[in-house]
Amino acid sequence: MSRLGPWLRRNALALIALAVLIPVGVMATGVAAWTGAKSGSPVQPIEAGETAEFAGAQWRDPRVVDETSLHRDAVPPDARLLVAEFTVIPGGTGMGCTITLTEAEGAGRSWESQWNGAGLSWPEQPFCDMAATGPYEVRVPYFVPADAAERLHIDVVVADELPKFLRFTDER
Repeated sequence: MSRLGPWLRRNALALIALAVLIPVGVMATGVAAWTGAKSGSPVQPIEAGETAEFAGAQWRDPRVVDETSLHRDAVPPDARLLVAEFTVIPGGTGMGCTITLTEAEGAGRSWESQWNGAGLSWPEQPFCDMAATGPYEVRVPYFVPADAAERLHIDVVVADELPKFLRFTDER
């Protein structure tokens, strides 16, 4: 112990700094991870049948409709064709958006629109219209696996509003 005493006195300041800096570093890393995880959260989850104000527009009547039987020839085996629908009422100027369908439970898988693929002829508007000044209906098709969860989210991202986005929840 006699040899440890002088070493402790010489290194006391460094040991105190380590005792303070290690917990502070761990806390700062945790706070940064938590903040990053929360920054991409929806403005507010909107249940089916509700109206939301987001990005200067009103978003109404969200729903997911199974149209597999209407387009059977275009739907791959072991898949379903689900269509996310909602009404947009622009608040002056139009805006572009990205629309994703996501499982609300289970694996949390998500799907991008398939409006121009796999032989699907899609006459409806599958995107937000940047030029629109009046109300319009958006209908976005998705090919999802047959085992996809029944409870789904329609996530709407408007670039100017990031990291916030709009989330509709549909219970079919």
